Amino acid sequence: MSIQRLGTLSRRGEPSLPIDGYIKLYNAHLKTEGKTDKTIKIYNYALSLFSNYFTGEEGRPPTLADFTADNVRYCLAEAADRPKWSGQPWSATHADERVAGATLHQYTRSLKSFGAWLAREGHTEGHPLFTVRLPKLDQRELVPLSPDEEERLLAAYDERRPFDCRTKAILMVLLDTGIRAGELLRLRLDDLNLEEGFMTVLGKRRERSIPFGHGCERILRMYLTFHRPEPATPEIDCVFLTVDGYSLTEAGLRMIFERVKHRTGLARLHPHLLRHTYALRSQELHVPVPVLALQQYLGHSSPTVTERYVHAASSERLKRARQFSHLDALNVRVRRSPSGRVRPFGRRGV
Repeated sequence: MSIQRLGTLSRRGEPSLPIDGYIKLYNAHLKTEGKTDKTIKIYNYALSLFSNYFTGEEGRPPTLADFTADNVRYCLAEAADRPKWSGQPWSATHADERVAGATLHQYTRSLKSFGAWLAREGHTEGHPLFTVRLPKLDQRELVPLSPDEEERLLAAYDERRPFDCRTKAILMVLLDTGIRAGELLRLRLDDLNLEEGFMTVLGKRRERSIPFGHGCERILRMYLTFHRPEPATPEIDCVFLTVDGYSLTEAGLRMIFERVKHRTGLARLHPHLLRHTYALRSQELHVPVPVLALQQYLGHSSPTVTERYVHAASSERLKRARQFSHLDALNVRVRRSPSGRVRPFGRRGV
């Protein structure tokens, strides 16, 4: 699909300069704002998606003048139509799969953030992507682990064994605090207060303290006392280490969860599912955690996301509350007729 030339608008920045130069400035801005490496990587992937698409269509790298709403829409439309695993060895067996709506939403949001930065810094007269709307997201129902699945997850690991103890401690921390995977990996010894039962974690924007229960305290004490390896270097003070004494990485955590899935048979398991489970369970208690407190524990900047868990928890309670069936309250007994129809006892068919 060839891109129509949209003309060069009068801008404060130099429209003929390659966009890569502005992207480098943007990366420096993100770092000074304290964005995490993972967040910067997400933004850069979306920007490289646009640059690679434009270069493939036009045969040259895009300039500032090429970063327009229409050109970005073409790019996103192509990304939506492209097979999800394009270029991967297994793409042939997944040819019908497309990029998820949430992923496309993330691409759009990242590109719009870059456009907003261009306008704020005076490189463009206005927001070049102001008219590009974020795609609608499917509001899928949050489905936490059931109590039986939680028990199966924890029962699969023997805390007397070093590897099992570390895995069980990781699972229990995620289930009992709802922290993010990155926050777990950054957790340091000084962040734990085992005596008073809380931890301090560094989230996306600020530190916050989160309480945990006696069971989580016990498994952490066992891991730290008997099974945590000696750090490979004196400056390593992360709670969770590899067998060689180095800080556990994101790739290492993914490998741990792949092994957990294989051992427990819980194929849908991932770290964020444990965060969902924590948030929903906290609302199902006899004395549910207040929304503002839950927002603080989860590290949400807005109560909007937190309230989604409150609504999901109400849905979970209703799904398990069979006593709310109005038909059961009527005590209607039914029987099956010879023809296969279901008829109430004591009534004649109509």
